[in-house]
Amino acid sequence: MKNNKTVFAVIVTFFCTLLLSTAFFEVNQTPPGMVQKAYNTIQKNYYGEIDEEKLYEGAVAGMVAALGDPYSYYMGAENYTELQNDLNSEFTGIGATVSVDPTDNLLTVVAPVEGSPAAQAGLKPNDKILSINDMAVSGDNYQDAVKLMRGDESSIGENIKLLIRPAGQQDAVVYNITRAKIVNHTVKHKMLPNQIGYIQITNFELKTDQEFKSAVDALGKDSLKGLVIDLRYNPGGAFSSTKEIADYLLPEGIITSFEYKDGSKTEYKSDANYYDIPLAVLINGSSASASEVLSGALHDHGRAVLIGEKTYGKGIVQSIIPFDETKEGETALYLTTSGYLTPNGNNIHHLGIAPDIEVPTPEYLKGTNPADIPQEEDIQLQRAISELSK
Repeated sequence: MKNNKTVFAVIVTFFCTLLLSTAFFEVNQTPPGMVQKAYNTIQKNYYGEIDEEKLYEGAVAGMVAALGDPYSYYMGAENYTELQNDLNSEFTGIGATVSVDPTDNLLTVVAPVEGSPAAQAGLKPNDKILSINDMAVSGDNYQDAVKLMRGDESSIGENIKLLIRPAGQQDAVVYNITRAKIVNHTVKHKMLPNQIGYIQITNFELKTDQEFKSAVDALGKDSLKGLVIDLRYNPGGAFSSTKEIADYLLPEGIITSFEYKDGSKTEYKSDANYYDIPLAVLINGSSASASEVLSGALHDHGRAVLIGEKTYGKGIVQSIIPFDETKEGETALYLTTSGYLTPNGNNIHHLGIAPDIEVPTPEYLKGTNPADIPQEEDIQLQRAISELSK
């Protein structure tokens, strides 16, 4: 279990260590004003047993929910444990990263984990999840929806019914998907023509930087003429690994800057040692958060040519703040605490990062995992090979 004096900052699912005080919140602090009045009224008049700990947890959860921020929420002990497991690339469920689309408040598939039940069933990025086991779901009950899809160790092998509206379609389709133990390997690699290496990063987790460096070595680090980094459909993840990969590829300079409510700023920098090789980065509208940090840093330093389509545009940072120890275990707040800028000072929130070379995805390939696209049909990858072969 994490030490409750440690704070992890996250961008979408996006993590780095911050020195925030756990005194920022106190779950046992006497709530003021309206909250105090409600508490007293319940204590005096409620005809039934009262679990005070649950009462406080509910108050905290409601307070965060009232912010109206789909990225901020209270994590009870079970959800906090699940998040820590996610960071270590192992979890139960159907194997699909989901987020809330702010335009319609619907649960939206960001990307299925390769080889997972969700991928095998045919779920694709931008599919809308309308109900789970006949329970209507949206951003209003996001945590309940995720918990229902995940289940727990005892629910492995059980089927769940999802009503999905596939991306670009009007009619919904029912999917029956079996929960499983998901082991997520976030880096894949292969050799391309002309001694050009290819590395796909599906999302950023705690070990992704190690996997990335191992992939470079496996491709033949000293003999490569160029490297393609594929961030298409990468929803983000752990900032700690993103920062390490950026440091590995960048000369000395700023990787990104976090800006806080009080006007202060924290800069994250790379050192002078780096792997100096021509780079092309593939991006699209589902490249978000940590993907945008890495692609933005490589672009602003002139280290890579960006090819594909404009990125998602998520330029805010969430912090995981360990909160309190309950009888069920440790809890946390997942709270938007800052924004971030690219090295050139660009705020990409709701704007995204435009590619240097725009290559639209063919209509028939939209939502397809890049790993499943035949190389000769992947026109974005072919353009990257062409650029690095010059």
